Amino acid sequence: MQRFSATFRIAVALASLSVCVLVIAHVFELLPDRQQQTIENRAVLCESIAISCAVAAAKKDLQQLETSLKLVMQRRPEILSASVSDRAGKSILTVRPRQDVSGEEAEVVSVPLRSGNIDWDELTLHFRPVERGLLGFTSSKIRMIGFVTALNGLAFFWYLRRMLQHLNPSRVIPPRVKATLDTFAEGLLVLNREHRIVLANDAFARTVGERPEDLQGRRIDQLPWQRNPDEPEDSEYPWVRALQDGETQTGSFVSLKTFKDFKRTFMVNAAPVIAEDGGCHGVLASFDDVTEIQQRNAVLRQMLAKLEDSREKIRKQNEELKHLATRDPLTACLNRRAFFEVFDSHFSGSQRYEKPLTCILLDVDHFKCVNDQNGHAVGDEVLKQVAEVLRGSIRAADQLCRYGGEEFCIALPEQDIERGYFVAKKVREAIETANIEGLGVTASLGVTASDLGADTAQRLMHQADEALYAAKRTGRNRVCRWDNMPAPSELEAECQNHDPIETTELMESIVPFHTVQALFTAMFFRAPGVAEHCRRVADYCVTASENTIQGRSGYLLEVAALLHEVGRIGLPDTILFHDSSLSSEDQQLIASYDRVGLEILRDIFSCEDLNGMLATFAAGSANLEGVSVPEHVTKAAHVLRIADRFDSLTYQRNGQRYRSNQDAFAMLRQEAGKDLEQELLQRFIQALAAEEEISNRMIWPSHDDSSGGASVEEFAVLDQLRQILSQLNRPRTTLANPTPSPTTSR
Repeated sequence: MQRFSATFRIAVALASLSVCVLVIAHVFELLPDRQQQTIENRAVLCESIAISCAVAAAKKDLQQLETSLKLVMQRRPEILSASVSDRAGKSILTVRPRQDVSGEEAEVVSVPLRSGNIDWDELTLHFRPVERGLLGFTSSKIRMIGFVTALNGLAFFWYLRRMLQHLNPSRVIPPRVKATLDTFAEGLLVLNREHRIVLANDAFARTVGERPEDLQGRRIDQLPWQRNPDEPEDSEYPWVRALQDGETQTGSFVSLKTFKDFKRTFMVNAAPVIAEDGGCHGVLASFDDVTEIQQRNAVLRQMLAKLEDSREKIRKQNEELKHLATRDPLTACLNRRAFFEVFDSHFSGSQRYEKPLTCILLDVDHFKCVNDQNGHAVGDEVLKQVAEVLRGSIRAADQLCRYGGEEFCIALPEQDIERGYFVAKKVREAIETANIEGLGVTASLGVTASDLGADTAQRLMHQADEALYAAKRTGRNRVCRWDNMPAPSELEAECQNHDPIETTELMESIVPFHTVQALFTAMFFRAPGVAEHCRRVADYCVTASENTIQGRSGYLLEVAALLHEVGRIGLPDTILFHDSSLSSEDQQLIASYDRVGLEILRDIFSCEDLNGMLATFAAGSANLEGVSVPEHVTKAAHVLRIADRFDSLTYQRNGQRYRSNQDAFAMLRQEAGKDLEQELLQRFIQALAAEEEISNRMIWPSHDDSSGGASVEEFAVLDQLRQILSQLNRPRTTLANPTPSPTTSR
C-alpha cells in the first residue's frame, strides 16, 4: 500500500488548520448566527401583529382581526397558528392555515394586548422550531466549514505543488549524481541538523521497504533502530555523535527492524557536512548491511564456545593423562622419566644457588622371596604400603620415585647430608615398624648429598647407589652414608657374614642421562621418523620389562631401545625419506650404518651390558662368536628385538599405523623360534594387552553407551581427542619425550 505524497499531506494539514480557525471563531461568537437573527426577526413580527390586533380590538372588529392574521400566516409559513384570548384565558379567536399542523412541535410566542377597557388580553403565535444543531453547529455552519475546508485544501494543494518543486532537496542534486548514489550497494542518508532525512538512496529505501521520496522529511529516529548489545544503553547513535562532535564516526553497528519484522544489522559510518562558515549543517551516513556476516560470526562464536568447552575437557583430560604419564601405576609415585626431569632441575638449582640436595636410594630387602613365597599380588601390596610409608615420612616439597622393581628414590631439595641421614633413618624405622602384610618388611638405604663432590646428577645417583650397595652388603635393614662407607675389605668381610646379593657391573661405567638425551635429540631433528620409531620401541620395552627385567638392566634396555638406530642419521636423504620399499642394496647400506652406530655407542658408553644388548640385538638369531653374554643381557636383547619387530608390523615407514595390535601379535607368534623368545613374547603380548585395556577403560566410553547421548559433532571431537591423547596414554618412555613433529620414514 503506497502512502500519500508529502504535498497532499501538507495540504490536508493546512486545511485542517482552517477548520480549527473556524471552530475557534464560532466559540468566540465571531461567526454570523442565523438562529439568533431568526429569533430577533420573529420578535419584531410578533410586535407588528400585536399592534394590528390592538387596533382591531379598539374597534371590536373580530372579523378584521381574523382576516389580518390569515394574511400574515400566508406570507410567513413558519407561523403554524395564532390565537387571541381574554383576561380569563379563554380563547376568543384561533387561526390555523392548515388542519394538519395541530400535532407538530412548535415554539410559542405570547404578546400582551391590554389596552384600556378592552377584554382581549393576549396574542399567542406558534412558530416552527429553530434549528439549534450540536454544540451550536447548525447545518448551515457545517456547510460553510466544509466549503471553506475543501476550497482551502484544493488551493493549498495547488499552491504547494507549484512551490515545493522549487524547494525539493533531491532536485538540488544532478540526476547523474543521484543515479550514481543509487548504484551503491550500501544505503546512504543525508540528514539535516534536526536529524531529518534530506536524501535517501534506493538501497536504503529498499531495506526499509519505502520509497525514497516518502522518507524525505522524516526524522531518522522514527525508524525502529536498535543499539548494538555491546554498547551501553545511554550511548548515542553514530550520526548524532557526528553532528554533536563534528567528527567522523566509523565502524559502529546498529540494527533495524524492517517492514517484514526482520532484523538487519548495519555497519554505520557518519561524517559531518561542514559549511563554508565552519558550522556543521548535517550528516552524511552510510549503512553497510552486514547481517549475513553477523550471522556467520554468531555461528562462529557458538563454534568457538563449543571448542572452548572441548578445550577445557581436553585440558582436564590432559592433566589426568599427564598425572598418569608421570606416575607409577602401582604406587602412584613418580616414574623414572618424570623423576629424572625433576631431579636434574633440582641438581642444576643446587649448583647454581649453592644449596644442598640430598638423594636417598631405598631397596626393599628380600623382595624376591616375598614374591616367590607369597605371590605377586602380595608383593604389589607390599610395594604400595612401602610407598605410603615413604610419603608419610617426607615433606611435600620432596620428590618420591619408584626407581625400578623394589627400589625407590627420594630427592630432598635444600637438605644437607646430616638432614638426609636423619630422614633415611626415620624412613627405615617407619618401614620396620609398619608391620606390612605381617611379613616383617625391612629396607636398606643409601644416602648422599650434592656437597660431597658429585658434579652431575648421574654421579649423585651413582653415589647413592654405592651407599645402598654398601648397606645391603653389610647386613641390610640399615642406612649407609656415602661419605661414611666401609672400606672395600670391610665390605668383603661383611659380605661373607650375610646372604649374597645380586650385583651387576652396570654402574661401573656410567651411562649419563644427558648424553642419551643429546643423542636422541640429534636423531629426532635429523630423522624424526627414526626417532619416533625408537621412542615407541622404548615405550614397549618399558611396559614389557616391568615385571621381567628390573633395576639397572631395565634402565639400560630403555637406553638401547632409544639409540639402537642412531647410526641411520648418516643415511642419504634419498634413503632416509624414501616412502616405498627399498632395494637390497639400500637395505645393505642401512645395515652398514647400523653397525657404525653401534661402534659410536661403544666408544661413547664404556658399558659392557649396554654394548652387549645392542650387539645381541644386531646379531639377531645368530650367536656372537667368541663373546660370552650374560643371561640378563640376552633376555633384554630379545625383548628389544620383539618390540622393534612389533612396531615394524604396526607402523608404516611414513609413521602411519596400518595394522592392529592383534594382527601383529598373531604374526609375532608365527615368527617366534626359541623357547626363551616364546616366553618373552607371551609376556610382551600380555603386558601390552593389559596396558591397552586399562587405557580404553579409563578414558574412552563406547559409542553405544546409552547413558551418553552424545551427538555426532561431539564424537568427532572425541575422535580427534582420542588420537591426541592416545599418544600420551602409551607406555611411558622415561628418557626421551621430544616435541612432536611430522614424522618421516625411518
